[in-house]
Amino acid sequence: MNLTRRALLDLAAALALAACGPSPSRFGGDDKGGNNGGGDEGGAGGGEGDSGPPKPKGAWPVGIASHSAAKDRGGAVRRAIELAGGLPWLKSGDTVLLKVAHNSTKPYPFTASAVACVEVARMCLDAGAKRVYVADVMGIENTLVPGTWVLENPFGGWFDASRDATLLAFKKSGLFQAMVDGVGSANVGKDRPVHITSFREDGWTAVETAGLTPDGRPRMVSDWVRKQMEQGETWTGNRPPFPFAPRAFDLEKGGRAGMFVPNLLMNVDHIVNLHRVSTHVMSHFTLALKNWVGIMRPDDRVWMHQLSYLKSARGTGGDTIRSEPPYNEILAELHLPTRSRERLCVGDATEIIASGGPDNADRGTYPAQMALAATDPISADIVGLSMIRLAVMAAMLEGGLAGKCSPPPQTPATLFAGELLGRVVPWRSGMYGNDGKLCDPTFSPWDWVAFQRARELKLGPMLPKDLDLRFAEDATFAVPSARRAFIEKDSMIPPARMLT
Repeated sequence: MNLTRRALLDLAAALALAACGPSPSRFGGDDKGGNNGGGDEGGAGGGEGDSGPPKPKGAWPVGIASHSAAKDRGGAVRRAIELAGGLPWLKSGDTVLLKVAHNSTKPYPFTASAVACVEVARMCLDAGAKRVYVADVMGIENTLVPGTWVLENPFGGWFDASRDATLLAFKKSGLFQAMVDGVGSANVGKDRPVHITSFREDGWTAVETAGLTPDGRPRMVSDWVRKQMEQGETWTGNRPPFPFAPRAFDLEKGGRAGMFVPNLLMNVDHIVNLHRVSTHVMSHFTLALKNWVGIMRPDDRVWMHQLSYLKSARGTGGDTIRSEPPYNEILAELHLPTRSRERLCVGDATEIIASGGPDNADRGTYPAQMALAATDPISADIVGLSMIRLAVMAAMLEGGLAGKCSPPPQTPATLFAGELLGRVVPWRSGMYGNDGKLCDPTFSPWDWVAFQRARELKLGPMLPKDLDLRFAEDATFAVPSARRAFIEKDSMIPPARMLT
């Protein structure tokens, strides 16, 4: 029996479940997207007599599309955005920031998708945007490695476009050239429709966030971080190896809650979150919430990461949620200064890293061939995490992990030593493994610590019933039925833990 690739992918997703085109653009040349088709938008409902789990219809939309041909990849991104509601917020003359997840020189899937970036930029320009910015800033730990070797100011100064590490990374990964090819070289530049830059160019401003925190209990504050360090326990059951380190923000704001926020981020009309769909050896996953680590001024970023490899205080004893580092509680708070202008989250899940990450994958990637779009980071992350679990549970024949999880590095020294060795022995890396909860089909994605905190801050839906899953059903972008069923079932597992 001869099976097509699409059929094999569908079969792999079915086994995992049992175990648990765009319009032409006026910018750029040939349209690389697919045909929009006609067809029903699908929504979350389906018709009478539909079998399987109930299909929710809530207030928070998530568009999910698929593709089987590389030429339709950009079209799938566009289709997902259309399913999520499109760009009704964009008016002629507005400015838009595409915040890409790009903390290394490596191409997709180790950095944000250039295909998705081009597609969203073209959609914004076609809708009348005056200027589209594409920006991020690399952590200083990733600038002092082969391929960049740039010593940058941790306090955000010293911008030089000719040697800026983030701009060099955009070029090495291919994102910069993809944007030039996608919208046309005449449209790319500082005073042109598309400006590709680093947050260093416009600098940062200190923003207090206590008044923006709905429950009045901020985590992005030295008192809370100090408490985690003083009372914390490492993943290996020891005391933190270093004492609490203060930050420059406290000198300016007297220990109050807040952070340095990029001026560019504060000055644009709209923000689009172009995140990845991947596991991560420290935070366990990197999706829309975590993409905002990339807006932090580098010194704030280093300060937050002193909480790496500590157990979460949300649980006790051997509770599996304790494997998330305390800084996962901070991820949602990074969005507070910009939440009113964050319009869209877009994830290209053509390939999913299900073990390792963010910069290496020890067990290959899973060819999910999907895209998602949501109007809030919680919805994007719940569905994105269900996609990661799909990759973990899928058959090895199709690039999945067959339901096998293995622990990531348990100490910073192990990770650092592994990364150094990986520079000498190309097939070795310190970025390996994933969290065991990804292999537990009963663990609700809503119970991950990062999402508990995001729900407490009301950044999106509170419960599964609030989600509105909208799957493409037209021929070109239809999501295979077994994958659709898996995502519906997994994202609808009710949370078992009470919010604090």
